[in-house]
Amino acid sequence: MRAFQSLSRDESYKFDVKLQNGRWTTAYEILESYFSAAEHFGVLTDDEMAVVTESRRLLVGLRDDFLSFAYDVDWAAKRLLLENYMESEGSDWRDPSLASFDLEYHNLDRDESLHEGMVEAGMVRPNPPSATRPEPTRALARSLAVSRFGDYLQTANWRSLTFRINGAVEEVALPPNALYPDSIGEIEDVEAFISALRQVATEN
Repeated sequence: MRAFQSLSRDESYKFDVKLQNGRWTTAYEILESYFSAAEHFGVLTDDEMAVVTESRRLLVGLRDDFLSFAYDVDWAAKRLLLENYMESEGSDWRDPSLASFDLEYHNLDRDESLHEGMVEAGMVRPNPPSATRPEPTRALARSLAVSRFGDYLQTANWRSLTFRINGAVEEVALPPNALYPDSIGEIEDVEAFISALRQVATEN
C-alpha cells in the first residue's frame, strides 16, 4: 500500500519501488515482467496481446514523450491543459480558477467542453465512434445517459446518475455488478430509461 501511495504521487514519473530485500525496481519493470511472463507462457489472446502492445507504447510515452501520452490518456490531457494555463498566467496549483477549468473540461455540453476543444485542436484523441457499443455494464448506462438524455442529466459518477425532470431530482443507483439488457439502448423517453435502470438495480 505504501508503494501504491508513493507511485500515485510521483510527479517525476520515475516510479521507483523499494523491495522487501532492500533493492529497488520501478513500476515500469514490474509491468514489463508481467507482460513478458504472459507472452512466454502463451496465454494471451489476440485482443490481450493488443492490450500489452498498446500498454508498452503508453508507458514509453509516459516516460519519454508526455505530449504523445496526453493525446491518449485523459488525466494527462487535463494536466497538460492546466499546466499550460498556469504557465500563461504565471500562477500555480493554488490558483482557485483551476477548479472551474477542471469542471469545464468535463462539461457535457460539447460546445462548452474544454476536452472537446482539445479534440478539435488535435491535442487529444477523439472519443470512440458512437457506433461502438460499451459492454452491458454500468458504463453502458452512463454512456446512454450522457449521449441520449444529457439535457436531463445533472451528474454522472461510478455509483449513480442524477437527473432533473420538471424541477424534480431523480437519483438512480448503478450497482457495480449489474448487467443491462440490449433493450435499454432502444429507450427514447427519459422517465422510461430511469425506470429501466431502477429495475436492473433491484435485481442486483
